[in-house]
Amino acid sequence: MDVKERGCKYYNEQGLTCSEATWMCLNEQDLSKEELDFGMKIAGSFSGGMACGATCGVVAGVVMTFGRWFGRSFGEERTSELGDYTKAFCKWFNEHYSSMDCCDLKLQNSKEAKAFCTEMLCASVAYAEKLLDEGLEGEECQL
Repeated sequence: MDVKERGCKYYNEQGLTCSEATWMCLNEQDLSKEELDFGMKIAGSFSGGMACGATCGVVAGVVMTFGRWFGRSFGEERTSELGDYTKAFCKWFNEHYSSMDCCDLKLQNSKEAKAFCTEMLCASVAYAEKLLDEGLEGEECQL
């Protein structure tokens, strides 16, 4: 099962929220149960645009994943990679969906919200996985 299928299954069949499903499908392959659970607890707070229609939970779940890979531990120097990956993903997301706000996304879409969010989640996790697998060559942020 690929990342898109896993994300859809978590979101549509197992009752995970958008941010939780995004976190799980992008990170379950190589984290311990404890690490996944810790991430789930944090991801849950981003559901529904932080429960107020702000930043999309899918965006938050992807950015959390980038933090996992490119963030720093306490006492380490910061590198540009986390910002670079986040910018590249946000650029792509805005080009495809015209906003990163949950309320805007749901208002501008004529489909039922769950179906729209499922499509958006699946496309987003596939693109995030592609960025992680292939890197950022040639990416620039132009928001």
